[in-house]
Amino acid sequence: MNVSMLSFQQIYDHMAKYVSIPESWRSRNYAFEFVNSVNQIVQNETMCKVKNAPWHTLIVDESADITMHKMLVLYVKYREENSVNHKTVFGRIIQLTACTAQDIVQAITQFYTKHKLDMQRMLGMHNGVAALLKWQIPHLTEQHCVAHREGLGIDDAWKDVTLMRDVETLLRMVYSTFFRSTVKRGKLEDLAKIVDEDTLSFRPLNEVRWLLRDQAVNAVLRNYTVLEEYCKRESSDNRGPVANYCYKKLTDSKFKVTLTALGDVLGELAHLCLAFQRRNLTVMEGHCFARAKIEKLCS
Repeated sequence: MNVSMLSFQQIYDHMAKYVSIPESWRSRNYAFEFVNSVNQIVQNETMCKVKNAPWHTLIVDESADITMHKMLVLYVKYREENSVNHKTVFGRIIQLTACTAQDIVQAITQFYTKHKLDMQRMLGMHNGVAALLKWQIPHLTEQHCVAHREGLGIDDAWKDVTLMRDVETLLRMVYSTFFRSTVKRGKLEDLAKIVDEDTLSFRPLNEVRWLLRDQAVNAVLRNYTVLEEYCKRESSDNRGPVANYCYKKLTDSKFKVTLTALGDVLGELAHLCLAFQRRNLTVMEGHCFARAKIEKLCS
């Protein structure tokens, strides 16, 4: 959006050399109008090409903007008539009132209706988005993002291990303790200088992005000695319940072994996740990457 707005500012400056233009046109609202006007033309041309294509694929993802409104992002992959090359184009961002499968299907249906696209040309679970769309498109083929599937699989495995709940509690406590207090971060850094250790910023846990879980575990492992000493002093001097809990866990040998092993495992899975996100990844390559990681984890 910022790039678009700045582009119209450049157009304005160029036009102002030759014709008289009201100063009010420099306002942000006018720039938005310019963007919308151009967007309408570009979108109509793009949707016309998609409509004329014999088949197409809809790529859907959910997200949230900075105000945490639920957003649905649509991309369309298609091949133009008499062409062997595929194109992936931006479709639209739709603000959702809810993120249920029914709401998402309704938003997709409205998008197709608005642009007069044939849903029957579109190339899961019983109540999922793909399943509901299949009621309208019997031949629909669903392909779930492989990197997201890996994340969901790890999430299920994580929940099945009781010890992981304690690990997650510790990671969240450590991050919230130092993220909210510059004083506590300063104490940790001063302590690190005394014991001649380097500190690494603690990272938050994320329910979707598993790469961040790998980073969160690694940060605790890298700061383990300093963090243990800090919690020991805070527990002794101030008798803080959070510091006391963290110190108890950090001094548990079983817990330390678990964190160390988890750091190794998450490192491998994070590497696999990045491999799955490679551009032009083939099915065979993805299969080989997965098999290699499984064998490495088993060994």
